[in-house]
Amino acid sequence: FNELLSGFSDACQNNNCALIGGETAQLPDLYAENEYDLSGTIVGVVDQDKILDGSKVIEGDYIIGLQSNGLHTNGYTLARKALGDNVDKYSGELLNIHLSYLQAFNNCRQYIKAAAHITGGGLIDNIPRTLPPQFKAVIQKKSWAVPDIFKHIQSAGNIPDEEMYKVFNMGIGMTWIVSVDEVNYCVAKLSEYIPSTIIGRIEKRNNNVVLE
Repeated sequence: FNELLSGFSDACQNNNCALIGGETAQLPDLYAENEYDLSGTIVGVVDQDKILDGSKVIEGDYIIGLQSNGLHTNGYTLARKALGDNVDKYSGELLNIHLSYLQAFNNCRQYIKAAAHITGGGLIDNIPRTLPPQFKAVIQKKSWAVPDIFKHIQSAGNIPDEEMYKVFNMGIGMTWIVSVDEVNYCVAKLSEYIPSTIIGRIEKRNNNVVLE
């Protein structure tokens, strides 16, 4: 219990937020003795004039991919099914703590036209939510190194590429869309916080994602 509280405290301090409450539920019919389920919720407020609605995105803008360190919070059902009896072999990679992009975001906020957290739906479903309908995102899959854990899952489960990129983040935990004039500065600034790289560009037509 003390370790859990210590972890919460460290996370709150690192991200300049407060732990303002908690709730404990006793469910003896659901959980066996010494079984626990722990969840956390983060709530924030954004001023309306600071909302990133993607309206400033134009053709030729670049897409920066901020690296993930594993599955983060999505795809565990498929991962467990694919890895089967070998799931414990990869527990170290599967249980990596989700990276926080807050500090990096705050230090580049003025240059970001749109941002997508790559959660359920992967790159394919999340990026279009940040784009005006007349544009599409063209992603170069070879522009970053996919972490080994995703390769193990795909090989073990014989999973097609399209499903992998729709279920998992594939090594990209967040994307930013920035202008051609500011992309190099943002990538350089990001190096202080999170490994990142340019993974694609914005082109006209079709509100979707093209993987090349």
